[in-house]
Amino acid sequence: MTPDGFRFEEAPAESPQRALHEGPDGWAYTEQLLPLRRAALFGGGHCAQALATLLRDLGWHVTVFDDRPEMVGAVTVPDMGEAAARVKYPEWTEAVCLGTDLATDVASLVGILKRPFPFVGVMGAPAKLSRIRRALEQDPGDRLTAPVGLPIGSRTPQEIAVSIAAQLIARRAGT
Repeated sequence: MTPDGFRFEEAPAESPQRALHEGPDGWAYTEQLLPLRRAALFGGGHCAQALATLLRDLGWHVTVFDDRPEMVGAVTVPDMGEAAARVKYPEWTEAVCLGTDLATDVASLVGILKRPFPFVGVMGAPAKLSRIRRALEQDPGDRLTAPVGLPIGSRTPQEIAVSIAAQLIARRAGT
């Protein structure tokens, strides 16, 4: 928005949510219109459903992907390796892999690691996470946060959701 009127345009990912600029042509106010708290969940089981509900209650835009058509509320994809390609604005979206088995998680992560997600979390026990790292086509380096979630002793899907949501919130706050 400037003294001359309104204009809508794509902004780079590093753009601030709101800014007031003064330049040679006067002032300009810019505001990011997309919801900046975004999450893509890969796997639609109990933990993903609990996390999706919690994040939505906290004001996040959440998309859940699963290869099982019976998963209510999930975008059904025939191949979890292609799910990440369906995420709009991956540079503004946190990716959390919550699959039910090793093959699903590996397929999801292969697609996720090809995109510029700023955070990639993976749920699982140490043995499963070690097998996932060995099975990946590329070395994820330090891009994977595994296991995802703060260590609060969570056991139930709802407690796991709280631990993951808390980690995402803390990450956004820079703590």
